[in-house]
Amino acid sequence: MIEWSETDRMVRDAIREFVDREIRPHVDEHYWLPLYSMGSLATERERELGYRPIAGNQGRLGALREPLPCWSAFTEGHVTAEGNLSACCFDATANWTMGDLNRQSFMEAWNSEPFVRLREAHLRKDVSGTPCQQCVAYG
Repeated sequence: MIEWSETDRMVRDAIREFVDREIRPHVDEHYWLPLYSMGSLATERERELGYRPIAGNQGRLGALREPLPCWSAFTEGHVTAEGNLSACCFDATANWTMGDLNRQSFMEAWNSEPFVRLREAHLRKDVSGTPCQQCVAYG
């Protein structure tokens, strides 16, 4: 069992309150994913807490799907801290940026030419030459 410090509990509770206040009113669905990281590179603090992060979305282990087409590119908007719309929840390096929400609406970014081309590649099940080609979950 994970032992939470007072600071960890305060951060956890603040995040929950933020999600309830700022996110849930604007989305159809919200769910928490287990911690994962790119290439299983856990930080020392994550190890101390007993986390065992791994690449991929093990939160859906009971309902795994074929990697292509990736459901995420068609059903979920991932907004980075900088305000970019990303095609992927793995976006830590802005490789999957499909639009800048500081300059365009969500729907403009969602239907942008780069996003349309990326989805077409997924439907063809050939993501060669796209950021998805090197996906850590499948490649």
